[in-house]
Amino acid sequence: MVHPTVNISEAMKAARERAGFSQKELARRSGVAQANISRYEAGFCFPNLVSLLSLAEALGISVDEFIGLRRPR
Repeated sequence: MVHPTVNISEAMKAARERAGFSQKELARRSGVAQANISRYEAGFCFPNLVSLLSLAEALGISVDEFIGLRRPR
């Protein structure tokens, strides 16, 4: 089994930018506070499962893409 290097911070920022969202827009669509999104992208902390699911849904991607098990579309 391949164990990819996981960088949720970079994956989250890249997915947000691919979607064309600002942090503020992603916060509005996901219900996750903009301050938390900023912290996640900066690598200061990691989202809990509920936030991760909300962010993935708002971005139209799977959680697998955040954790490196699937390549971005």
